Amino acid sequence: MPRYSPGSSGGGDTSYTLTSYNTHTTLTNEMPNVISVAATASLTLTLPDASAATTGKRYYIKDATGSAGTHNITLSGSNGQKIDGLGTYVISHDWSAIGICTDGSHWYVI
Repeated sequence: MPRYSPGSSGGGDTSYTLTSYNTHTTLTNEMPNVISVAATASLTLTLPDASAATTGKRYYIKDATGSAGTHNITLSGSNGQKIDGLGTYVISHDWSAIGICTDGSHWYVI
């Protein structure tokens, strides 16, 4: 998998592993935290149960093909869990990206 290592100020480098998806996927706690979506059709990424995820677990999700306006990327919580109080969060603008994290109980857009 490709690695992305942005420079950081005051703390050394942080490395992220980039993974690309183009079908409906259920994310797990063990999956890399940078998700590139190459959608050729609308798709859903289901987040892991927040209580089973590591507190502070983050995902960064990017529309890598600039097609989210046509092929929406929907984020869904597991077991009815909310994302910023919503049942789903939809990426519907081309080239958009979001960050999402958990406190062990809920998912939040950051």
